[in-house]
Amino acid sequence: MEFCSIFFYVKKILHWIKNFFRILKKIFMKQNISIIIGWEAWYWVESLSKTISLFFTREWFEILTNNEYENRIRWWHVFSCVRIWEKWKNLSSIDKNIDILLAMDSNWLETHKNAIKNWWIIIFDPKKNRKIDKFKEENSDKNFIYLPVNFQEIAQKTVWMILARNVVWAGALLWFLDYPSENFEKVLEEIFEKKWKEVVEKNIFALKEWEKAVKIAKSEIWNNFKFNLKWKKSERFMMHWNDAIVLWCIKAWCKYLSAYPMTPWSSIMTWMAKYAKDYNIIVSHVEDEIAAVNNVIWAWYTWIRAMTSTSWWGFALMWEALSFAWMIESPALIVNAQRPWPSTWLSTRTWQWDLKMAINQWQWDFPILVASPWDHKECVSLSFEMFNLIEKFQLPAILLTDKYLADTYKSMDFIDFSDKEKWKIERWEIAKNLNKWEFEQEFFERYKDSESWISPRSLPWMTWWKYIANSYEHLETWHATEEIEKVVEMQNKRRKKIETLRKFLPMPEIFWEKNAEFTFVSWWSTKYAILEAIEELKEKWISANFVQIKFLHPLKTEIWEILKNSWKLILVENNESWQLWWILKENFSWLEFFKEIKKYNWRQITTDEIYEKIQSY
Repeated sequence: MEFCSIFFYVKKILHWIKNFFRILKKIFMKQNISIIIGWEAWYWVESLSKTISLFFTREWFEILTNNEYENRIRWWHVFSCVRIWEKWKNLSSIDKNIDILLAMDSNWLETHKNAIKNWWIIIFDPKKNRKIDKFKEENSDKNFIYLPVNFQEIAQKTVWMILARNVVWAGALLWFLDYPSENFEKVLEEIFEKKWKEVVEKNIFALKEWEKAVKIAKSEIWNNFKFNLKWKKSERFMMHWNDAIVLWCIKAWCKYLSAYPMTPWSSIMTWMAKYAKDYNIIVSHVEDEIAAVNNVIWAWYTWIRAMTSTSWWGFALMWEALSFAWMIESPALIVNAQRPWPSTWLSTRTWQWDLKMAINQWQWDFPILVASPWDHKECVSLSFEMFNLIEKFQLPAILLTDKYLADTYKSMDFIDFSDKEKWKIERWEIAKNLNKWEFEQEFFERYKDSESWISPRSLPWMTWWKYIANSYEHLETWHATEEIEKVVEMQNKRRKKIETLRKFLPMPEIFWEKNAEFTFVSWWSTKYAILEAIEELKEKWISANFVQIKFLHPLKTEIWEILKNSWKLILVENNESWQLWWILKENFSWLEFFKEIKKYNWRQITTDEIYEKIQSY
């Protein structure tokens, strides 16, 4: 007993020493930069954040960029958060601890006032920030660095092209970080390579004119601050979340997209249309969501892998068609990008409120596959797997995303598609193509019962294996019936498929540390903030685990064993009604949580909020 106690304290001391050196490293070497770019709506602020992000990705840094915009079209404040670091960390969105602010309008004074710290770098346009003098006076005791630049004026006078102001902004930022403009010029050539050569030349010329205007100022300002990011070469590229969805669709042999566009998922359609000719894909812009989902069911019925995407009320319009897909045992994949409903007037914000709706969207009692990957790389692998699962088990499925990640860019390592077993297309039960003389029965038993509860499907061109798929309850031979025994038999047959499916689902992703004081449980994009909070808590000698549930319905029964053996469960959600809590309690009624952390102000939960909550417990 005494030996165990000594061992415990020795281990604790070693843990403290390790964290002590981690804190020293953090104090004396800044390893990441946080940049906020804010301007009035309709000024295409995303193009500037994307340009900066692409530059740092090409310089072999890691980046995470997220865009925020209000539910107004003009004059209101929109901004992008760009986080850059030299080595991968699980960095989330931020509303505090900003290093650099590119202030393109005066609304930043109100929007980002909580981000102000003792030192701050503000690059601004004097003509767009008429309140800056008052701000300087109120914050004269703080060590702020101000860099005034007439961005719009430089762009207009030098190249007669007002859009070139974004290049001037990017040039100002990189000048301050002491990066050579030659590297940035290569990125500009890559961005504008599909436009006229004149556009590339004008942007580069505007950048050089800016450099001439600040040569004198450089020696006066540069000594105030310098970031300590080290260049480290690796193989990576930058990808938008919706672009990642398109990537796995193509890899999974998706050949048809039918949808009605809506923020924030619309870029899925534009990206898919961009690659349609190269990969023999049909993209159909239909009149509404009802047509979209019915077209997808029709495509699967004819042996074509297909998908659709939607948000909020558009998803509600698809419910009846999903019931039909379940009845005829047809696959159907829907990407639902969660966002607030129109009545909130916050429909361009983010939330996690569609989980219960996704699981319980039926007119009657039928199960459905629901999953939610958390980042761009996981989206590719998990969603590829979903295509295989829904075709194997012949059922509809919903992939939940949200507005936060749907508007996010992230650096990624190149994905290795050489493993043919990992990226194998699986279709499972297919009926044998018999000729007329071998066909013993009068009708094809499309819904025949089996040990796995999965019936063989026929191909559209197979002789003598035709059947009718209708919305009525049916016999194994697809004929409609109202016989009580047959109705119950077919309902049981469809439901028992879920028990087989449950065995094929992967386990939750677990981030485990022995003897941890807490265990976070969550789903979807909160993972960014949780993992970063765990790193921050280590500096306060607090250790924590994390269980991320990716397949939300049906739940694997083994999840109970994981949670049962965890210490002080803390649930983290981005909704007010504890939707994951209800799902877990429905499956494991005896499960109890130590604390819950929730945020429901239509913004993404941050590392600071999780960290402060844990500190108060």
